[in-house]
Amino acid sequence: MRTFTLFIIFSLPAPSLAGDEYATLPEKNQHCYLCSLLDRPQIFLSDNLLKFSEGIDLFFSKSRSYDKLNKSFASLDYYIVNTPSAHPKHYLDTRVYIILPGTQEHLAFMLQTETDSELDSDNPDIVPSSPDENTEALALRSDISSGKQWRIFMDVGAEYQNGVDPFIRVTYNHNYKFDRWSINWREAMFRFANNGNGITSALRTDRIISERNLLRISNRLIDYIDLGYSDSEHSISLANKLNDYSALIYTVGTYSNHQPTDNTDYLQLRYKRLIHKTWLYYEIIPEVLFSDSNNKIGSGRLTIKLQYLIGNY
Repeated sequence: MRTFTLFIIFSLPAPSLAGDEYATLPEKNQHCYLCSLLDRPQIFLSDNLLKFSEGIDLFFSKSRSYDKLNKSFASLDYYIVNTPSAHPKHYLDTRVYIILPGTQEHLAFMLQTETDSELDSDNPDIVPSSPDENTEALALRSDISSGKQWRIFMDVGAEYQNGVDPFIRVTYNHNYKFDRWSINWREAMFRFANNGNGITSALRTDRIISERNLLRISNRLIDYIDLGYSDSEHSISLANKLNDYSALIYTVGTYSNHQPTDNTDYLQLRYKRLIHKTWLYYEIIPEVLFSDSNNKIGSGRLTIKLQYLIGNY
């Protein structure tokens, strides 16, 4: 299965895809002689992505924003998922972020596109390395209101993994920061044409322990009101920056799915390393899963991920 995601963003700063928010690596040069063969294609793709986004911005706004940096970028993530009982599975997850600063200045409202909440950059997936569970979606976003630490926005779009299912979602997002703590709280009400009404509640807490360590506690509950069931995800992670080019993330968590019904506890280790310059990374993600469908008997899974970035990431 191939997952494709397209974002069009009219004003908000682009999230970093160089890694999870709590494991972004510094922009220091790494050199890989074999990888250097990709330098020219990477520059070519980056230039064309930026020209494309500038063209769209100019079409809508009728003027160029010379004083604003074009922050459009794309992430191509290739996964190989290995389990003892099956052949390796391969996935490609493509995400494109198009930033249109000039358009925001001329429209009465701001528009964005974003996928389903599981890929939401403000509340990143807390059950990583499961690309086969990602939902393909495309949406337009309109900011309704915002303050210093909060904003309200509306998404209108459709999921299209198993047929087209239009949806509308209104979200309230609030960020609290004090001392070494930061808290992100999100409430979203949604309505799908096929699956009806629901509510998503998410709470993420980060605690900076030291320059090299960060603790994250993530919780999310998706209540499908009309369908009469809910999905939940909970995890605790400790990120450890090893050096300027690599990091480790230790995670323990649990999640439930109702298609089919299954509850899974897991232990996970993520090792991420910068391979070349600032745009080529790899991850090695071993984990042990304890699911109801397997009578809570531990089963292993190993995911290898290669990430290729273009544009102004």
